[in-house]
Amino acid sequence: MQDIKEMEYNGAMIAAKHFLQMNFEKDSKILDIGAGTGIIGEILQQNGYENIDALDCNDEMLKILEEKCCYRNIIRSIVTPDIKLPINDHQYDIVIMAGVFCPGHIDYRSLEQIIRITKSGICFCCCCCRCHN
Repeated sequence: MQDIKEMEYNGAMIAAKHFLQMNFEKDSKILDIGAGTGIIGEILQQNGYENIDALDCNDEMLKILEEKCCYRNIIRSIVTPDIKLPINDHQYDIVIMAGVFCPGHIDYRSLEQIIRITKSGICFCCCCCRCHN
């Protein structure tokens, strides 16, 4: 796994920054899809959000994420249009994602799965692979 710092990836920080500007309720139930090493969870927790779950399928990244203790639940799953996510309908107020629609990650046709698990259809996305600002 190439180190995220080496790649100069900052999509998660950009997504978190824009999320915080939206001033969502602090008790919102949030799912971080493609949570990776937990960058978004750390930032949100530092800003008073405590009800955050993570979803990712990369065991190596999930080990790093777990050590940060910023997520209530960690869901190990892939996101594909063909496999139902192991999450009931309308469970989350907000879904946040960063860099997940890059080639080889999540197929855009999986949006139906993602919308299904949101309560109000709120879906906040930062669809960037390699952001530098």
